[in-house]
Amino acid sequence: MSNMSAVIERLLLFTVAMFAVMSFIFRMISFGDFLLTMVIHMGFSLLIQKIVDVKNSED
Repeated sequence: MSNMSAVIERLLLFTVAMFAVMSFIFRMISFGDFLLTMVIHMGFSLLIQKIVDVKNSED
């Protein structure tokens, strides 16, 4: 019986480790998405600023 409990313990540890790794990966992916949206937002604001500057200089 002790052999079986050891196997179950290992399986539990493995599943917990897998969940930890998966959550870490998902967190990294969401952080990457956050960085991407930040960069896109910065780019759009810079683009709008340039367009506004060009319009102002035309006047």
